[in-house]
Amino acid sequence: MPRDYYAELKKQLDFIKTSCREYDAGNFYEAVRIATHLRTIFHKSNNPQTKPIILKLPVDLMLSTSSPYNTKNLLGFSGLASMKIGVGSEGKAEYVPMLSKTLTRRLMSVEDWWEKEVIYAYKPGETMVRKRLVRIAADQDGGAHVDDKLPQEYETMIGLRPSGWTV
Repeated sequence: MPRDYYAELKKQLDFIKTSCREYDAGNFYEAVRIATHLRTIFHKSNNPQTKPIILKLPVDLMLSTSSPYNTKNLLGFSGLASMKIGVGSEGKAEYVPMLSKTLTRRLMSVEDWWEKEVIYAYKPGETMVRKRLVRIAADQDGGAHVDDKLPQEYETMIGLRPSGWTV
């Protein structure tokens, strides 16, 4: 019996919605679970018999809400989040998602959205795209596997290493 890939996509998106609610409630480890479901939707494996769900559906374009990356920027860059700085002795700096507050909305190919658009840079020339972020979280940081060592740019992004910013 052929698989219903629309139903499979809906199932993965429902998993992501549930994890987003948990993340918003303060369970930040849900980010790894979100990455695992995004991998199921978008990642092409080396096995020629398997394809990501997105390639089994007639989807050509994705909506990007990431701010464009400027290669001349000498500071860190986070295209999907903005920095929130607290006030007073309890104040701290943290990245928060822009979500509907973003000024950027553009359509791009699924491949460009997944594999080429820079969404994070922790220093000039050290950039990350969605595919790399999702693969590290899912394949190295506990989504499906746990590696002994995580890439430096990922550790910086999730706050395990100093980013160079001090407040």
